[in-house]
Amino acid sequence: YYPAETEAISKYVSLMKEIAGSQDMYNLRLPANGDIRTNPYLKTGIYPTIRKITSNKNLQNALCALNFVYAGDKKTSPLYSHALINNYYIQSAYKLIGGSGQIAVLLAQNIRDQGGEIHTNTEVNRFVFDGDRLTGVKLKDGNVIHGERIISNVHPAITMEMIPAGKIRKSFRSRLMAIPNTISVFGLHLKLKPKTFPFMNYNYHWYKNDDVWAVSSYKARTWPGYYYLYTPATTRNDYYANCLSIYTYMKYEEVKQWEGLPAGRRGTVYKEWKRKKA
Repeated sequence: YYPAETEAISKYVSLMKEIAGSQDMYNLRLPANGDIRTNPYLKTGIYPTIRKITSNKNLQNALCALNFVYAGDKKTSPLYSHALINNYYIQSAYKLIGGSGQIAVLLAQNIRDQGGEIHTNTEVNRFVFDGDRLTGVKLKDGNVIHGERIISNVHPAITMEMIPAGKIRKSFRSRLMAIPNTISVFGLHLKLKPKTFPFMNYNYHWYKNDDVWAVSSYKARTWPGYYYLYTPATTRNDYYANCLSIYTYMKYEEVKQWEGLPAGRRGTVYKEWKRKKA
């Protein structure tokens, strides 16, 4: 679609591959330098980088069309995040036949085969220290699980809340607690009538306007300004899809009134809100 932009596209693809290839963890290599703060791609913005590569506005939008995946913001999003995500899609928009849930099932099976245990519905509310050494986690029910390595994969602010005072620098804790969250997502999952909608062996990104950076700051009357649609691969020889998913941006404030309430206990107002959104 951009015959006059061959050089710019080649430069962009080469840059994405260069960045992805230089990241040790991304390539399952032991990190040569454990200090991520020295990564130059975290200090460089994706928006100014794209503008340097090409002045073609349509191509700029096309190259950044996957902004939704990482809630891209022209003022704050680093080149690092954009490159690692887009490099994945440059290789191919892979789909797992039978759904990506298989990954979790196989990982769990492998953990158990190696003698590991998996505890679900088990809330951790505090890290346990022996002096300055992290030795375990305390559960909501009062039990303590000890370990040589503790990995927290929850929101950084929640991690900070579970670390007792004096165990981490106050300035670092305050900085993480003050980082604003990115925008949230509204998802719509549809079961389709048999043989009515063709299976799409690709992902579809729709934008209402010609600016892929503007849709996350939407107003209610213009929502949605964007959506991402895909059909899961349920069998190897799908011709028709039996379901599809649609995602778009959504501000968390829209559902904050139901914060903390479990599914099934949010009342009729919540159900009506969901119906109108869908």
